[in-house]
Amino acid sequence: MKDNDLLVSELYRDPAEDGVTALSVYLTPKTSDSGNWIEIAYGTSSGGVRVIVQHPETVGSGPQLFQTFTVHRSPVTKIMLSEKHLISVCADNNHVRTWSVTRFRGMISTQPGSTPLASFKILALESADGHGGCSAGNDIGPYGERDDQQVFIQKVVPSASQLFVRLSSTGQRVCSVRSVDGSPTTAFTVLECEGSRRLGSRPRRYLLTGQANGSLAMWDLTTAMDGLGQAPAGGLTEQELMEQLEHCELAPPAPSAPSRGSLPSPSPRVSLTSLHSASSNTSLSGHRGSPSPPQAEARRRGGGSFVERCQELVRSGPDLRRPPTPAPWPSTSLGTPLTPPKMKLNETSF
Repeated sequence: MKDNDLLVSELYRDPAEDGVTALSVYLTPKTSDSGNWIEIAYGTSSGGVRVIVQHPETVGSGPQLFQTFTVHRSPVTKIMLSEKHLISVCADNNHVRTWSVTRFRGMISTQPGSTPLASFKILALESADGHGGCSAGNDIGPYGERDDQQVFIQKVVPSASQLFVRLSSTGQRVCSVRSVDGSPTTAFTVLECEGSRRLGSRPRRYLLTGQANGSLAMWDLTTAMDGLGQAPAGGLTEQELMEQLEHCELAPPAPSAPSRGSLPSPSPRVSLTSLHSASSNTSLSGHRGSPSPPQAEARRRGGGSFVERCQELVRSGPDLRRPPTPAPWPSTSLGTPLTPPKMKLNETSF
């Protein structure tokens, strides 16, 4: 870029005039004396994702609209344009959509263009009383250099002592870490360190965590990334999800605060408004966008829903974990059963 390139009154205006809610700027490597190719990805309040570019040869005319994606139904909260991927996160319980970016000589290309890659969610319950820790210290990411694999850091409940590290491009699990003394993790971040001057050294990536008791810990993510593929694929399993929910008391959202005298235990309370955020880790062919509010409400109201089953398990303790008594097999004359069997609990249950 040249100095005169900064003298602009208005760089670009969204065609639909929607509010811009997230921004990501990528500067391609300098390939000529004219400067860099500027690529800007942004998300809007209506859930749209747009990519605009400016050629070095067209300085003065402003960026041109390159691509538009309308896959979210909630405002976009995060967006990241890297060398190989375009990642967007919307307000619908951290619903993530990703695309593979095609480049030619370092510049984004339309042949074959950006192609859909993955759709998944990051489960992150919020504290009902607002004492779950500093939100700035619990940012899910993505973390990492733009020319390397980036990761999301997932903390399921505010008082969790375990974190899950997942690829931001596909949602695949890299590893999980748990505090040494079992104390809750209140803050975390990822640090990129340059390699030393020794021959064969390379940059290292570390995860730093802060605990409720004041201790700090450092974890080697580079080694975990080297062993990618050994960890379970996808998001949390049913057992892991139940273990996380045991550390808190589930409280349904309500306009008025409930009486604290009726609480059975002093365990942290979390709102169920974000309980439906989870990883589906499926192809985009089965997901055309974030579930609409009426659909989500219908799922919450449905008998045997994910939320109801979680509430029963957490409130009733280990007694209800015995296998239920099998229901009598319906008569063949009745056709299909009136009530479908409950599916196995996992992050794809909703």
